[in-house]
Amino acid sequence: MPNVYPISTAKNVTLLAAAESARSQAIVTTRASVLAAVAGLGALITIVINYRNSATAARALAVTNETFRIQERGHLTDRYTKAIEQLGHEKRAIRLGGIYALEQLAADTERDGDQATVVEVLSAFFRDAVTEQRDTIDKAATDTSDPTSESTGGKKDPLELPSDVLAAVTVLSRLHHRKGISRADLGDAAENVNLAPALKDRPVLHETTLTRVHLARGHLNGADFRATDLRGAVLTDANLVRAKFTLARLNEANLTRALLNGANLTAATLGGATSPAPSFAAPYSTVRTSLARAASAPTSGAPTSLPPPSPAPT
Repeated sequence: MPNVYPISTAKNVTLLAAAESARSQAIVTTRASVLAAVAGLGALITIVINYRNSATAARALAVTNETFRIQERGHLTDRYTKAIEQLGHEKRAIRLGGIYALEQLAADTERDGDQATVVEVLSAFFRDAVTEQRDTIDKAATDTSDPTSESTGGKKDPLELPSDVLAAVTVLSRLHHRKGISRADLGDAAENVNLAPALKDRPVLHETTLTRVHLARGHLNGADFRATDLRGAVLTDANLVRAKFTLARLNEANLTRALLNGANLTAATLGGATSPAPSFAAPYSTVRTSLARAASAPTSGAPTSLPPPSPAPT
């Protein structure tokens, strides 16, 4: 039977072309997806590699920093050891170099414990040097004493220290303040010792024992003696302008002709202390009043509180 509805050849060609186009498009899309997946995988691999590289670099940096820290500690230790060797040298000039080397080490280190060690070493150097000097003087006095002579009972002249021992005190008085670190530990070695030449440029010796120390004619303007034990200290003719004596113990101190303009004596104990210079009546009136009150009050150990000081005269 003849085909009543024959399909034209043109239509078949169109359908075949559309199918081929769809197949080609599917292939292209698939290839693009595969390429995108490969690219994504490559990017992921790159990220992983970079992460591992950065982690490795971080570990390498940490190792480098730790190595640097160890080397720095080793360098500080070497400097400390050399300074200690210099401190025990027989030549004074080399001992001075050791003292200033310790001062620089305390300034360079970031560890509070290092400065505490420097303070302990210099304090011990001062105490030992003073004790040795006193023993030498006492022995010389005993060997050369006249058995027919009698003691007059007068006070001994203050002990004059060599330059290296004075330098140790100077360094202690100007070290950078660190919370919780003692300023100095001089013990009772400072008694009747002339420390005036060592304390200059606004020295800081707060919370230090300086009983019966000799600071006559000292240039101590702006000095920090807060909570310092200065009982029996000789401060005659000393420049104490704007010095800080808050909570200081000045019982029996000799303040004759001392300049105290603008000094802060709040809550300082002044029982038995001599009056300072009367030159500037405004700042000293409260001091003299407090001294008189302390002299008339019964001995109880309680601090004598003073009002804030008047401004220094211009």
